[in-house]
Amino acid sequence: MPRYTVALDMEKDEATINILTPKEGKKYAIVGILDNGIADIPHVKPWLVDERYTAYPEHYIKKDHGTFVSGVVIYGDHLEGKKWVGTEGVKVLDACVYPDTDMEGIGEELIRNIQEAVKAHHRDVKVWNLSISVINEVDEYSFSDFAVALDALQDQYGVLICKSAGNCKNFKTGHPKGKIHQGADSVRSIVVGSI
Repeated sequence: MPRYTVALDMEKDEATINILTPKEGKKYAIVGILDNGIADIPHVKPWLVDERYTAYPEHYIKKDHGTFVSGVVIYGDHLEGKKWVGTEGVKVLDACVYPDTDMEGIGEELIRNIQEAVKAHHRDVKVWNLSISVINEVDEYSFSDFAVALDALQDQYGVLICKSAGNCKNFKTGHPKGKIHQGADSVRSIVVGSI
């Protein structure tokens, strides 16, 4: 079985931010975070739904990238100082589909883990964030197995996956820009790249 190498990019920032809390009695949309787990830090804890999905025992979970991503989902407009999304908040569902790779690698079980998380929660969660990237570039003449699986999952359960395009650091060394990464060739997902 092929093994995946997954990029989990995030920058450190020492900025302080006030803790936002949900309004009592208000119903919030839920975004599923398909990642390496979410820590219940004070900024995120009030927005975490009680249920979660995990494919790993607690000691195989790192909870760094998933926490970072959920913070962007919850505090994005506030951090940017602009109303990009314009909601008054969203709840997040922790769907740990990726282990601490210092302890264990990952292969095709990544797809199975994503399928199981969506299957278990598709009635309540219609939008899923998948910001982890398989670092293999897409092929020009075929769709990756990862993308095909993501498309089938979205069709089957009527959900939307917001997928990262991948991370390219070629600009740092003066090399030509790279291609998007496998999974970002999904035709059903909203694929997001940033500069």
